[in-house]
Parts: sequence; structure tokens; C-alpha cells
Amino acid sequence: MDENFAEELIVDDLWVSLIQQEDPTIIKACNVIDVHNENKTITVRFGGAYSGIYDIEVYSDTYGQILTDGITFEAVGTVTDIYPTSGSIYGGTLITITGYHFSDEASDNPVSIGGMTCNVEESSEFEIQCRMIDLSGIQSGAEGQLLIFMKMSEEATCQMENGCYFTFTDEDLPVLSDF
Repeated sequence: MDENFAEELIVDDLWVSLIQQEDPTIIKACNVIDVHNENKTITVRFGGAYSGIYDIEVYSDTYGQILTDGITFEAVGTVTDIYPTSGSIYGGTLITITGYHFSDEASDNPVSIGGMTCNVEESSEFEIQCRMIDLSGIQSGAEGQLLIFMKMSEEATCQMENGCYFTFTDEDLPVLSDF
């Protein structure tokens, strides 16, 4: 917010929009969840957006348009780590994917590894947990690239040094000890 703005703002009085710089017809409304008048900050939540740089517009029902020149938001879904990086071809491996700009809704971030579905069980802004399905037809040692599709069917970028790869193994299979 403009440092010279001296008025008090309230959550229910504000409207915040993100306008994509590359295509200004793409506008995302945000939910204002908090206002910090002393810091001159507004906290918002939004339901995802295409990757890109967005201009921010803030409108107050009381004060009108609030100056936000030069304030932008960059949306990029990013993977920073995968654990573990290998698991059984017979499925069941719980994979934790860390990064940022994921959705809190599990269905918003489908995960694919080597073209095969990894069923998302939990999702937050910074972490996704998914469980691999049975892939017993795949050869042990095969690698599959991990792809996370953001809410708008756009892939998250990978920032791991060796790429976002998962290796399928036939080692460490469960052993039936009693029946």
C-alpha cells in the first residue's frame, strides 16, 4: 500500500484483484483475510492462477481505488524436494512433495509420475502427499518424471538439482509374515 495512505482500512470494505501483465483480460479476485493498518499491509488468499506476473489492484468501498503502482505478484508453482525418490512398482509408496504455491485443495494439484497417477491424499500451500498406484507392469529401475499440475492444468516448475525424478524398484517389498 502507498506509504502516505493514513486512513484505517477494514477487511469487509476491501476488494483485491490480480491482473496478469501478459494478458490483462486474466483477472483473479482475492479474498481479503486480514488488514494490518500499522504495517500498511493486506493479507489475501486466492484460489490459484496461471504462472506469471500480476499487477495488484486494491479498491475500498469507502476510499475508492488505492494506489498500488509498482506492486506486483508472481505466481509460479514450484517443487523443491521429493521424498522418497524411489518406491515399489507394486504401489503404496507415500510420496511427500515440498515446494510452494500449491493449493489447499487436494483435487487442485493432481500428481503424475512417469505418466502414472499418484493419488493425492493431502495438500497445503507448501506440501503435497500422494500415494503411488500399482505399477507392476513397469520394469524395476525405470524412472518417471514427477509432474504436478496446478489448478489451471499448468505444470509446476522443478527446482531440484537432479530434476524431479522418481525411480520404481522391486526391492523392499512387503513380506507376508503370518496369515
